Amino acid sequence: MPSSLRNMPPVAAAATECRLSGEGDTKRDIIPGKDHKCFVRLHGDLILSYRLRAVGGPKRPTLLHQEPTRRFDKLFELFDADAFFQSYLACRDAIHQMLEQTPLVGDFDLAPDNWDDFLPHDLAMLMVRAVRHDTDEHGGVTLRYNVDMDLTILVNIVYSEPKALLLACEQRATVTRCLFAATPTDCPICMEDSDTTVRVRLPCSHSFHCDCILPWFYKVAKCPKCRHDLGKYLVAATDTPMGKFPGLPQQP
Repeated sequence: MPSSLRNMPPVAAAATECRLSGEGDTKRDIIPGKDHKCFVRLHGDLILSYRLRAVGGPKRPTLLHQEPTRRFDKLFELFDADAFFQSYLACRDAIHQMLEQTPLVGDFDLAPDNWDDFLPHDLAMLMVRAVRHDTDEHGGVTLRYNVDMDLTILVNIVYSEPKALLLACEQRATVTRCLFAATPTDCPICMEDSDTTVRVRLPCSHSFHCDCILPWFYKVAKCPKCRHDLGKYLVAATDTPMGKFPGLPQQP
């Protein structure tokens, strides 16, 4: 997480995620013989943006601020070059680890689930496919290379106000995981009975399934039953006005 957001209130931090995407080109220079070391150079641009998914706002998060493009550059020695060039899995995992160890890039959570398209997968596919083609062209002889990867990595820090609102309401009430039968206290939104479910009791005392109330919060910060205004609990929990990104100094 960027340093400017490391002191975010817990409710806001829990409702903020890092989304990643990227693209890149790879170049390889053949190394004569196996006695020479192999290196991979990762370099390129990192573009960091901040986006807000506001209560009652557009479905797509709104861009609030984009920082100037920053450069990264790091050289890695390959200690198992044969595996890197011949195994897709070894190549993918090695590239992922290199990204995690690259200054600036490694400041963010690079877990595979945070990528729209997992960049190490794309780069490994390009690399292994090219190496296999070279091997066929050279009569089955396994080659070794120095590799240059020129990358562009986009980092989007997305704050979900509806999720933060749900967490703020949880702070003010009690969340229970329980077995319950169809009674007048069933969720007023779905009116369905569930074997086991997580419910949230709003500060106005009305209780809902979390999975039911969250989509409602994407539309409005009010209880769907009594219309009690819940926005004040979010403001108190995040110390931030509605419609703003907590901790972000530059925003409209």
